[in-house]
Order: sequence, then C-alpha cells, then structure tokens
Amino acid sequence: MLQIKRTKSEDYGLYKCRVSDDFGETEAIVHLSIATVQSPLPSPPEMPRQCCSRRGVSKRCLIMCGMSDSETRRYVPRPFMSLNCSGEIAKIPSECLYLCDHQQRAPNLMPSHCLQFVTTAEECRLSGIHNRPSVIRNLKAQINTENIGTISINLNYDNSERADIYYIYWRSEGGNWQYKTSIGTNKKLITNSKIDELVVVAANSFGFSQPSQLFLKEGKWVKNYKK
Repeated sequence: MLQIKRTKSEDYGLYKCRVSDDFGETEAIVHLSIATVQSPLPSPPEMPRQCCSRRGVSKRCLIMCGMSDSETRRYVPRPFMSLNCSGEIAKIPSECLYLCDHQQRAPNLMPSHCLQFVTTAEECRLSGIHNRPSVIRNLKAQINTENIGTISINLNYDNSERADIYYIYWRSEGGNWQYKTSIGTNKKLITNSKIDELVVVAANSFGFSQPSQLFLKEGKWVKNYKK
C-alpha cells in the first residue's frame, strides 16, 4: 500500500506502483493532487431508478437499478436480473450506476457472463461508499407564511458522515432548479415562488451522496411520489 503523508506542493503528480511475486506482477498509477469539494450541479443527481425510468427501462426490470446503500455490509449485493431483461441493460448509462438506491434491495443473482467483472465492480463501489458522503437521513421540511407572496421553508436533516458541504435544491413541479449551500444540518429558505420538490445532497472531494428527496402533495411532504 502506497502512503504519502505531509505532502508539499512539489509532491503533487503521478506515481507508479509496481508489485510482483512468483506468480506475476502488476502496476497502478496514482495521481496525487489537491482535493477540492465537488461544485454543485445545475440540478440534483437522479436516483438510478429515476434515470432508468426516464430512459424507458420496463417496470419489471427496474430492480436492476437499485441496491442497498448500507456501509455496514461486508460485500455488495449483486444485482438481480428478471427473466428476459438482458436487453434492458443497454438503456442504463454508466453515469447512472455510481450511486445505489437505498430504498431498494436486490436479490443475490447475476448472469454468468457478468462474473468476470464482479470483483472489480464491487471494490470500486465499496471504495465510493467509503469515501463519498453517506446518504442524508430524516429530511424534514416545514412551510411557514412570511407575508403576502412570500413563504419560508425550514429544513432539518441528520448529519451526513464525511460531508464537507450540503447542496439544497428546490423547484416547482416541472420548473427550473434553484439551489443554496449549507454547512449545517438546518436551513431556512425564503422564496416568493411555489415549491413542490426539495432535494438535499451532501458533497466532499470524492463526490456526492445519494440525493434525499421530498415532494409536496396535498399539503404534505412525502418521500416518494409517482406521477
């Protein structure tokens, strides 16, 4: 294991690590650079299931798009694929697979041709889980009327492990996203426009957490909303 401590500006760059034994050798290149917190995106990242639904993956195959987001697991559950769902995989872009939907749980089944990639994929996903912020839990919102035409929303949520900053997104249904940043676990939003959707994402130098969402339906904030 390569460890670089007490770094200075002249230490930044590329490092090649090579190991060998009686059975062969391997090497890897490490890029050492200054870590910066991920900047906010124009809109919050989708959950994998939302992305799959938007791209037309059939409902019977959507379980492929969600797995448990548990950091206590010693291994990552392999995705389940329903019968005759192989063709649906082509509809899932790679950029939607770096996150896992914590609201879904997948059985431990996989097509045989995927086995050669299992170890690498699981190691990569575990590395991401252990470095990116954990998903935000217990997101709650309360609407208050400030004055005519102005409302405020008080947001509260549990602290996300490894989070350096939080990005809070909101919009009216189908509208454009707006966002603010926060370094704490509560925030007051004041706006003169309608808000139907709220999303909170934690971020650090390794990336974003899975989004935590709320939808306003019939005067109540709900976690899941099916159109």
